[in-house]
Amino acid sequence: MSLSFYTDSHVPEAVAIQLRLNGVDVVRCQDIKLDDATDLEHLEYASAQEMAIITKDSDFPSPHKIWMQENRIHCGIFFCPYRNEPATSKIVTACLFYYHAIEDGARTLEHDIYNQLHYIT
Repeated sequence: MSLSFYTDSHVPEAVAIQLRLNGVDVVRCQDIKLDDATDLEHLEYASAQEMAIITKDSDFPSPHKIWMQENRIHCGIFFCPYRNEPATSKIVTACLFYYHAIEDGARTLEHDIYNQLHYIT
């Protein structure tokens, strides 16, 4: 299985464009009319679709903590704390690293992505 991504409303569209140009499956919340969804709704959707979520929402570590306390499984969170800065290249670079590592067999979804909160700095 490949690593695919879902972006919440705080992530620039350029992130999805760059990832797609590199062959990565990405769904933007705006594409499916979830722009105004809560953090938990974003996480619910991404997990149901078996997608890791990309976010710049500073509150997003909280849903991760809640899910871990409830022993729920999510498909990974890539969190970039630079909310007022586009940080497009940082996000794309980090996501491509994990995408290729999964594709090449150097990492696995189950061990390295699922239920993990990855900080993009």
